Amino acid sequence: MSEQAYGLKTVNVKSGPTGEPTMMFTHVRRAPRTQVGAPVGIRLLMEDGSLWTEGEGTVEDISAVGLKIRNIRFEREQLPASEYSVEVSFQGETHAGIVAGGKPVRLEPGEEIQMSLDLTSFSVDVEACHPTKESKPFSENNKESRC
Repeated sequence: MSEQAYGLKTVNVKSGPTGEPTMMFTHVRRAPRTQVGAPVGIRLLMEDGSLWTEGEGTVEDISAVGLKIRNIRFEREQLPASEYSVEVSFQGETHAGIVAGGKPVRLEPGEEIQMSLDLTSFSVDVEACHPTKESKPFSENNKESRC
């Protein structure tokens, strides 16, 4: 069996049952994922910047290029028919001030709606992480940092 790189996938070429070449594709991630489990606020924005709907969910995992949100609940029951972007604002003390933007690449409807995004922006509001001047940076001795 020979193995060749082909874009983001690996192509394995081997002989099939009758001797003819057979190709098998193995998915390779662009970046490693980190499990998060953080609550988030979600905003769906149309191309002109107008708000379509808001909601909430939980970021399951994140990487340098994307993230996956599960357990999504929106105010509106339908999604836009035209192109839109998604703004994700992390909530809670641990991830306060983190905002990610992206384009949806996968939507899994059902009892628990899930959405995967390709990230287009990522920012951290340091004031939200450290709201007082008395905040100390994270260290082994100070585990109370909010970011």
